[in-house]
Amino acid sequence: MLPTPQCPTVYVGDFNSHSTNWGYTTENEDGERLFSWATLNRLHLLYDAKQGGTFVFGRWGIATTPDLCFVTTYFRDQPIRTSGTILHNFPRTQHKPVAIDIGLHLPR
Repeated sequence: MLPTPQCPTVYVGDFNSHSTNWGYTTENEDGERLFSWATLNRLHLLYDAKQGGTFVFGRWGIATTPDLCFVTTYFRDQPIRTSGTILHNFPRTQHKPVAIDIGLHLPR
């Protein structure tokens, strides 16, 4: 499916897969395969149902979450330090931007 991480890694994208693990009421084959891949590779899904969906069907006003972020884990299956925030609607797209903080502090 996707490469096996060899170092601290963040996978972000519109995976277009359905799973109850990220808020869908049903699952599809792609969602099952993606969840299996993440589990096999000990990845952590950065998902907070309280924030709502990342994609809004304009006509129906239904929000779903095809845009996902998986991060690698390390000692005792602790995920690398991350947080995600779904931002407000962006002009001319049904996808909402998502800000991912991976906890790096670089000198300016």
